Amino acid sequence: MIDSIKFHTHHNIAMWQSLSEDQIKKTIKLIKKFKGKKHENISNTDWNVDSEDKREYMEYLWQDCLVPFRKAFMEVTKANEIILHNYWYQRYFKNDHPKWHTHPGAHFTCVLYLQNTLDNPTQIQGMTLDRDAFTEGNILCFPAHIFHSFAKNKNVKESSTTRKTKKKRKQIKKKRRKTKK
Repeated sequence: MIDSIKFHTHHNIAMWQSLSEDQIKKTIKLIKKFKGKKHENISNTDWNVDSEDKREYMEYLWQDCLVPFRKAFMEVTKANEIILHNYWYQRYFKNDHPKWHTHPGAHFTCVLYLQNTLDNPTQIQGMTLDRDAFTEGNILCFPAHIFHSFAKNKNVKESSTTRKTKKKRKQIKKKRRKTKK
């Protein structure tokens, strides 16, 4: 299982490659079904939608696609449990781009690349990543306290990703708090 994740201990970056073309297509279809909103420099996202709204795309990903990733990630990070702290999708259209930011309150930020992602790669402060890290179907995880952004989408094609923030748990379990955005 651990062989399915490339973990770079120097930068605490993990990259997992495994979503199939069919899984990517189904995820994009489910995302397009959801009515997102514009947020800052991003044309369509569910970041600012009520956290109680049902998100079929995430249920599908978490239950049907990401079980091998979760097991491998727990093995690499030596965690007993992964708690999904927050998640959202982002659809980038021409000239879209987020501001530099971090994700306070989480241990890791994970990005799942879905569509036309080589044209506007993730930018991580102080690091240069190989272009193949942004291949559709890959998940890139890095410490949530590191500033990151994405290059401006100069392409007329839409680019799609999902983002997750995670907390790893070793021994202490706390009740998960619901948040509204």
